[in-house]
Amino acid sequence: MTDGQTRGKSKFLIALVGIAILVAGIGCNGSSKPTPTAPEKKVATGRGPLIYQATCAACHGSEGAGDGVTAATLRPPPRDFAARPWRFDVTKESIRRVIVEGIPGTTMPAVGKAISPADLDSLVDHVYYLSTSRPTIEYVPSPDELLLREAGFTDMRGLEAPPLNLTDAKGNTVKLSDLKGKLVIINFWATTCTHCLAEMPNWRKFQDSIAGKPIEILHICTDADTPKAAQEVLDEGKSGNRALVDGNEVNMARYDVQILPTIWVIDPAGKVVGKTLAAKEWQSPLMKRFVENWTVRKP
Repeated sequence: MTDGQTRGKSKFLIALVGIAILVAGIGCNGSSKPTPTAPEKKVATGRGPLIYQATCAACHGSEGAGDGVTAATLRPPPRDFAARPWRFDVTKESIRRVIVEGIPGTTMPAVGKAISPADLDSLVDHVYYLSTSRPTIEYVPSPDELLLREAGFTDMRGLEAPPLNLTDAKGNTVKLSDLKGKLVIINFWATTCTHCLAEMPNWRKFQDSIAGKPIEILHICTDADTPKAAQEVLDEGKSGNRALVDGNEVNMARYDVQILPTIWVIDPAGKVVGKTLAAKEWQSPLMKRFVENWTVRKP
């Protein structure tokens, strides 16, 4: 091939490349602008996903749908991050606060202090991503959920109540398993808890008001060595309430009593209704409605 032929072929190839580039730029609509493409899907980056899998996914699930491997055993159940409404605005600041402080009365622990500031930032970013990257789900609470919330109880419905084998100062025994068919209200108190002792007269008035109804109130002391020692403290206040003690530390641990008073409500079927960390006005219209709502449930 002569030099002239070679140069001619090279010019021809360059022209073909130029035409190809021009066609690609114009597209099939004849416009000189690039053809629009679908927006790139946002993806999580950095250490956030790794930290989330290690600290959060077992409960909230790998995609934040509230379907982790332990979710079925937790009450209240873990949040689906896409569900609305939240208790607070969905912002990185509110997410950071929950991670650092936890949510008292729920199974959400304070985990933020166990990781470095940089990892905390990454985790916050990832949870925010999981909370905003999927279509939101509007959740409508049931009447029972609304009543629990209004009465200030953590919703724990569906869990089997841990066993209790109680003894009073006279040697009488009470087993929680023997109380099925009744609504059981458990008041965990301590001889050193001034708030608990101050509430005992109100508990007695409530006890008198439900006489004859299928309701049982159990005042379980958490710090006395013997039922007799616990009863002596109650007798000093002359409230007329009966002190009970469960010597099985495993049973007591299952009720996760960390703040006093702690109150649990068990339905007639032996299932947990909810718990609260505050004293209640049991004879108020709200609490009467609360008690009546679950007293009528059949085991």
